[in-house]
Amino acid sequence: MNGESPVQDFIDAINRLASSSLGGNPLDAIQSIFIAPFWLLKNGTSWDIPETTAPKVKHTGISKITSLDGYTPVNKKLLTYPFCYINVSNGQGSNAILKQELWEQAGTIIENDTGEPVVTFDELVLDIWGALTPGCSIRAIPKNYNGDEVAENYGINLGKFPQINWNSDAYTNWLTQNGVNIGMAVAGTGVGLATLNAEITSASLVKGIDLMKQGIQASMTPPQNHGNTNNGDIMLAMDENCFHIFRMTIKREYAERIDKFFTKYGYKVNQLKIPNITGRTYFNYVQIAGDETIGYASIPVKYFEQINNAFRNGVTIWHNHANLGDYSVNNH
Repeated sequence: MNGESPVQDFIDAINRLASSSLGGNPLDAIQSIFIAPFWLLKNGTSWDIPETTAPKVKHTGISKITSLDGYTPVNKKLLTYPFCYINVSNGQGSNAILKQELWEQAGTIIENDTGEPVVTFDELVLDIWGALTPGCSIRAIPKNYNGDEVAENYGINLGKFPQINWNSDAYTNWLTQNGVNIGMAVAGTGVGLATLNAEITSASLVKGIDLMKQGIQASMTPPQNHGNTNNGDIMLAMDENCFHIFRMTIKREYAERIDKFFTKYGYKVNQLKIPNITGRTYFNYVQIAGDETIGYASIPVKYFEQINNAFRNGVTIWHNHANLGDYSVNNH
C-alpha cells in the first residue's frame, strides 16, 4: 500500500498480481474482491486495512425535533411519539421507528466529519457498527436509548455491499495445472515403446487418454464468473446503500389543532398522582378518573360530591379574572 488513495492502491495491487511470475492465471489466486465503506478502513484521518474483522463503530448525531412542519407547539407532548419520531431506513424495506423522548442526552462523545471527537449535548446519537467482511455487516443502533447504552433490540441492518466479479478460463487453468503430468505421460509412452515394455506403454497410454478426456471437458467449460454481482450493486450505483434518517412530524395544520385542544383540555398522563391545579400561568385543566376523589375536606358530603363530579368530568381552573376565558394567552 502506498497510502495515496484506496483506489490507486487497489489498481496497484491488481497490476502487481496480473504481472506476477506465478504459473497459471494469477487472478485465479483471488479469493474475493468486495466493496466496503471507507470508514471501516479508516485509521484517524488516514486509511489502513485492519488485521482483524473486529467490529468498528462510528457515531452520527441527529438533531432533536423542536417544531412540527415549521410550527413550534406550546404543549411539549406534541414533541413525542406519535406526533413526531425518528425513522431510520436502510432503503431496502426495513425501518426502525425511534422515539426521541426515549433518548438520553448526557454529553455523548461523537466524531465530526474530520474524525475529531466532539461532545454533543443536544443531539440524539446513533451508533453505526460495521465489520470488514465480504458484503460487509453493518448495523445502526441507538445509543443511550430506552435505558440501554447500546440499544441492540432497536437496531437495523444495512443492505449488503456487492462483491466484484471476475472471469477465469477453465481450459487455461487445466493446462497450467496438468502441464507436467501431460509431459510425463508422453515421455512414459515413449520410453515404453523404446524398450518394448508393454506394461509401461499401456499405463502411460491410459493415463494420457484420461488426461485428454479431462482436457476436452475443460475446453468445453466456458469461462467461470467469480464473485457476486446480485448483491446490492444497484443500490450502490445509485449511491443509496446507506442509512436514511428521517425526522418525521405531523402536518402543521393538524399540529396547530391538536396543540389548541391540549391547551384547553390537556392530555392524559395515566399516572397515579396529585392533580396539578396550579402548574400553569393562567389556567389549568384537570380531570380525574371516574372512581377517584380530588381530596378530602370538612364540608358537607353533598357539596364535596359536586366538586368531585366536576373534576371527574373535567374542569378548567382560572388563576385570575383578568384573562378568564381567554385561551390564546401564553400559558407556559
